[in-house]
Amino acid sequence: MLSLRYLNRVRQLLDELEATELDKINQAGEMVAESLANGGCFFITPIGHGTMPELLHRGGGLLALRGFNPTWNLTAGDIAQCRRNRPRAEALDPTDEMARAAVRASELRPGDVVLVGSVSGRTASAVSMAQALKENGVKLIALVALDYAREVKSAHHSGKLLHDFADLVIDMRVPFGDASLEVEGLQAAVLPLSGVSQATICWMICAAVIDALMARGLTPSVYLSANREGGPEFNAEQEKRFAELGY
Repeated sequence: MLSLRYLNRVRQLLDELEATELDKINQAGEMVAESLANGGCFFITPIGHGTMPELLHRGGGLLALRGFNPTWNLTAGDIAQCRRNRPRAEALDPTDEMARAAVRASELRPGDVVLVGSVSGRTASAVSMAQALKENGVKLIALVALDYAREVKSAHHSGKLLHDFADLVIDMRVPFGDASLEVEGLQAAVLPLSGVSQATICWMICAAVIDALMARGLTPSVYLSANREGGPEFNAEQEKRFAELGY
């Protein structure tokens, strides 16, 4: 039964995360708590296929975790168009420059902590963003499938992979290509693991942040489900508290 095979493969993944990544996840919690305790902020960028929305504004989630997802896109045709051959005097990568502009225009500050991720680690946009964040003194926690990353070349012009910029790397522990199971009669493996891994790691980091803040005598602000009676009112009070304390 393929569904049971997949469930068992997920169990294997979770056991691997506990055995190999738990210490790093707790380190991540300490990094974030230290930043929050000293006036910093905690952000998440889009990771893989939908992990950022999974973490934000959730019942039981941290108010301190904020999204960072710049979405504009500028091309030469949008802002200036000239058919003449006029090469630039200096090298310029539009994706790098947009990432730099987004970081500089944002509320990110040196010492903030940002969760970034790419299953393969090679995605040009993720590498550009990591580069821009590091240039601005931000601390990076990178989620990458290291077995996958070892098999690929960077899509970024620098040749670097996402984890080359990270202060802390957490391995998603998913296989090359992400799909987890071979099925007789199919030409490619099926059923990816990265979504399960990313969401689990991110929630474990949030748990580690709660532990680390409470150990410092700081009580984090958390969301109540907005669909529970009194939820919106509770969350409004928590937002006020977070605005005053920053955690």
